[in-house]
Amino acid sequence: MVGWYDPFGVDEKNYFVDVPRVQHWLSHGAQISDRAKSLVKRFAPEVIQELSQKKVAKAVKRREKKKQD
Repeated sequence: MVGWYDPFGVDEKNYFVDVPRVQHWLSHGAQISDRAKSLVKRFAPEVIQELSQKKVAKAVKRREKKKQD
């Protein structure tokens, strides 16, 4: 379990995101669904920022390699 969200929660704490577990699974190749991504982006934006940075770095590396060939 990497977290939970209760949209009908009565108290302020209606969510939980286990950031280290989300990062662990993403680093092992898991793909995040659109809905889960929106929730993680709302409650732990650093995870999505890190994921985006990795994608950009990978694309830049691929582009540089293509230029060399």
